[in-house]
Amino acid sequence: MLLKVTSENSEDPTARVQRITQQVSKIHGAEIILLPELWISGAFATQNLYLQASEISEHAVEEFMEIAKLNNCWIIPGSFPIKSHLGKLRNVCYVIDSDGKIVSSYTKNHLFGFGSGESEFFEAGDEFENVKSPWGKLGVAICYDLRFPELFRAMVVNGAEILIVVSSWPKSRIDHWKTLIKARAIENQCFVIGVNSYGFQSGSEMAGSSMVIAPDGHSVLPSSENNEFLFFDIELESLRNLRQEFPVLMSIKKDYLQDFN
Repeated sequence: MLLKVTSENSEDPTARVQRITQQVSKIHGAEIILLPELWISGAFATQNLYLQASEISEHAVEEFMEIAKLNNCWIIPGSFPIKSHLGKLRNVCYVIDSDGKIVSSYTKNHLFGFGSGESEFFEAGDEFENVKSPWGKLGVAICYDLRFPELFRAMVVNGAEILIVVSSWPKSRIDHWKTLIKARAIENQCFVIGVNSYGFQSGSEMAGSSMVIAPDGHSVLPSSENNEFLFFDIELESLRNLRQEFPVLMSIKKDYLQDFN
């Protein structure tokens, strides 16, 4: 299940955490719940990043761990700014299992801004880790990572069947968002789940348009832009059948991927 989150500047970040965690705690029956990138203050509200990186982010993650355990579900609660040992921040997405444990964390590898922007605040990651789950192996990426297909191909070569992108993608580039999500699914014969912010962040309008794309390129998510909770089902048997019947991935030249862990 995808939860639509808006990060308006008028709402205090602490109040937003309380609002969202209360909403998530009332969701029953979902096996996995996903939220977008840097939703506490909004990815474009850079003035709040260091505030987020202290007690607010830590408290939010602990809340989601407790909710996952109580509701017996997995939660990927978007991403959070976490202080690094170099004095900058890391944009980190956690994966929490149904026991309430963090089973993986991913630091955004690609920073948007061409030498400025995110790179002024964040330290980039340089690795990924696929996660074993009840639905198959998950690969996690964050927003701008979507423009770098080699990262997703490396995840797939290492066994990923479901690729998850948590994002704050602006509406001005919505066509790119839709095209790239679909491309990553088709070229990797994977399910790709893109969960994106909506509304306005510091004057920038987010694209919304969260997506779930099947390995053959069709949408799994019903058209439901007006709903706050977006439910979907994934059938991995269809993925495995497609990979057997149309074995594109067997033609991958793995030498191209030698620089990835």
